[in-house]
Amino acid sequence: MSNSDRPAKDGPKDQALTTLVYSEQVATLYRLAPFTLVMSVVAATFTWGILDWTIDAVALGGWLLAHHAVILARYLVLRAYARARPAPEAARRWARRFVAGTVATGLVWGLIGTAFRPPEGHALAGVAVVIIVTVGAAGLFTLGQLFTAYCGLVLPLLTPALVALMLSGGAAERSYGIVVGVFLVVAIGNARRGARSFADAIRLRLELARTAEEREQARAAAEAASRAKSQFLANMSHEIRTPMNGIVGMAELIASSRLDDRQRRYIEALHHSAESLIDIVNDILDLSKIEAGRLELAAADFDLRASVAEVIELLRVRAEEKGLALELSFADDVPRHVRADPIRLRQVITNLVGNAIKFSERGSVHVSVARGPSAPAPTLRFEVADSGIGMTPEQSGRIFEAFTQGDASHTRKYGGTGLGLAISRELVELMGGEIGVTTALGIGSTFWFTAAVERAIECDAAEAAALPEPLAPLSGHVLLVEDNELNRVVARGMLEALGLTVSVVADGRDAVREVFLRRYDLVLMDCQMPGLDGFEATQRIRARESATRAPGRATIIALTANAAAGDRERCIAAGMDDYLSKPLHMADLHATAGRWLRQPDSTVPPAVRLPAPCALTSAPASVAVPCATDLAAVDESALDRLRAMQRPGQPDVVTAVVGTFVNRSAALFESLREAIAGNDTAVARRAAHSLKSNCLYVGANNLAALFKRAERAAGDGDLATLGRLATEIAPALSTLRTRLAHTRRCVAPLRSTTAGIAALPGGAEHAL
Repeated sequence: MSNSDRPAKDGPKDQALTTLVYSEQVATLYRLAPFTLVMSVVAATFTWGILDWTIDAVALGGWLLAHHAVILARYLVLRAYARARPAPEAARRWARRFVAGTVATGLVWGLIGTAFRPPEGHALAGVAVVIIVTVGAAGLFTLGQLFTAYCGLVLPLLTPALVALMLSGGAAERSYGIVVGVFLVVAIGNARRGARSFADAIRLRLELARTAEEREQARAAAEAASRAKSQFLANMSHEIRTPMNGIVGMAELIASSRLDDRQRRYIEALHHSAESLIDIVNDILDLSKIEAGRLELAAADFDLRASVAEVIELLRVRAEEKGLALELSFADDVPRHVRADPIRLRQVITNLVGNAIKFSERGSVHVSVARGPSAPAPTLRFEVADSGIGMTPEQSGRIFEAFTQGDASHTRKYGGTGLGLAISRELVELMGGEIGVTTALGIGSTFWFTAAVERAIECDAAEAAALPEPLAPLSGHVLLVEDNELNRVVARGMLEALGLTVSVVADGRDAVREVFLRRYDLVLMDCQMPGLDGFEATQRIRARESATRAPGRATIIALTANAAAGDRERCIAAGMDDYLSKPLHMADLHATAGRWLRQPDSTVPPAVRLPAPCALTSAPASVAVPCATDLAAVDESALDRLRAMQRPGQPDVVTAVVGTFVNRSAALFESLREAIAGNDTAVARRAAHSLKSNCLYVGANNLAALFKRAERAAGDGDLATLGRLATEIAPALSTLRTRLAHTRRCVAPLRSTTAGIAALPGGAEHAL
């Protein structure tokens, strides 16, 4: 390989690249060679036809045969190369074979300029010179990709003729020699430059490809590192928040006991510090999810004014402690109900208002909401104006960067991680808006942001004032097959409120046995149960009915939380007669059961009147539309639906359901976490499925949506997503249990809940 066949500089790191460049040069020669061989055959035949009557015909015929033999040998080498498909490291060996072929070709053609050149003075004497120069010129285009290959042709082709012409005595011959010499020098120079340019072009292309590959590898490595970091932060957050929630809870319990002033100050400081640490951990986790692209918005219809007002009320105590006036105003044209992500919207508002209070020592903080630009989508504009310390232009330019505050002294004086505004910027951009600030040092700041929203269907209480028709009572004995104890409590209460007698079993095997021990007018069969599920239990019942030819046929209605396309068909195919999706609603249960049961006699309790539906939330008209503002929010209409099941003289249904949820949800969630830790997606899916249904019954719709995602992730075997969801759910579930435990609507103390459930008709052995 000559210097012209490689780049000027080849360091050790470029050796592999140089090998690839040389390999492509050789591959190009072999790719172009078939055409040049054909043209060489044509040219040789033409030359033989011109010179055969001036030269010894036998000798010239021998030359033609020799030429064709060389071409045939080169063709065989080309075929061998194509079959071998050699690696780049073998390019030098194949290059030598190719160059040997060009040398042989050059020697054969060189005879035209020496041994077979017509004598001086002959009319065709100059034709031989033209022929060999033409062959040399053609070779420049077909062999110029590799300098040694071209030299292998042109030197044996022209050098003998050049020497012979220059040594001849005739002036014309020497003139031909000068022409051949000049051409030889020019051709070699051009071949050197062409080969180098061709190699440089290949090198550049390969370097670009290598750079692109390295960039892709770096991107993949960065994404893997980001995923690993996000997973680590999620795990760390979970591990930190679990004991921190315990600390906060214990601090609240201690604070509710008898303490002297000093002890109370200590406990309050402990509680405040623990909550601050939880806030920091939450911020870091949010930032990590945003960076990994895993933070998703969950749009919902909610009361915008009530939601923002709730944020202001939560922060008002902090403002009043500093002597600040905290004000809120809405423009007249701002819609009351909108569709957006209420949780993330509240998070941004909380960050901005919290910062305004933190950095203001006097004056006021004013929050205003108005309509924003309507293109490309309708938006709302939120502004938070304070009379605080303000910022310089330099500080305001970097305030939305992570881990940044106005200056280092702010961090020392006011505290904080500097993550709130960075997270707010990312959330606002996810919501299709922008965020910014106008500020002046020593005067104050006005932070603003926009968010894309849709107008929700507003719920007018006056339009929903009319109550629906009462449900007619039903009569019959129903077997309820349900493994989830909260579902058992709710379904049993609904069935008994409709006037039905209810027996309860908790698994498929007991259901099969019970169906053949006594006659039931209706069987409500849960589809998803551990061990023997509802589908297999139904198939066994149908098989046994066919085998024994028992009189009558059990009427089986499927109960499933998977209201997806095809579920009804699957239930019918398993031998079930009808289908109900969970969570159960009294009207649906009445309509479905009523299709299969006889009408009652006069001793059945009076008809049940259901709460009126609402266009927005299906809540009764007398109940305010709930604001879906946090994961632990409770839709009061769900509790009102439970109250509709209340029967005179019976234990309170809401107390029973809420008590069961509070007592069992923690154990179910712990089962979910243990399943995740043990990579047991089947158990995790069942636990998430149960928790989803339980949350829906107590009105925790936002949390139920997360459990539904967790159930789907478990079904897909996605443990990473499942772990992140469990981390996000843990504090919300703890908050929900606390809220329900202290709800004023639980008419009996929670310590009496289990006894209340056991006192339901049928006894504890059926209810639980």
